[in-house]
Amino acid sequence: MDINEDEVNKKLYVYNSIKNNIIDHEIIKQYIIKNGISYSKNNNGIFVNLSLLNDKYILELYKLIYNQINNKIYNERENIINNLNYNNNNNNIEDNIKQTKQCYKQKLEIKHKKINNLSKIQLEIIEKSKTI
Repeated sequence: MDINEDEVNKKLYVYNSIKNNIIDHEIIKQYIIKNGISYSKNNNGIFVNLSLLNDKYILELYKLIYNQINNKIYNERENIINNLNYNNNNNNIEDNIKQTKQCYKQKLEIKHKKINNLSKIQLEIIEKSKTI
């Protein structure tokens, strides 16, 4: 039995993204139903056994989740920049300082989201690249 580490990482990414509510579950539900993927259903929602899911579907779910998360992060970033630009045109210094602190906090939250979505290997690469 040959275990592909990349496929395992993708399954783990899909699982963690759903488990940690990083992505809107309705998007996943629509994908599952649209593609005729077998699932069970109860009062808590629908459930798919990722370990039995075809690699094709895992890859597509991975891409779907990855793109949705990055689009959300991009939109949040654009909103922060637009707010910052708007506030820079405002003459009230106290408001500018307050808004800048808020934008900085939001940027840190976005950076934290990105880091949480990286695989263990990607995090190790980042850490090693800091020593170069």
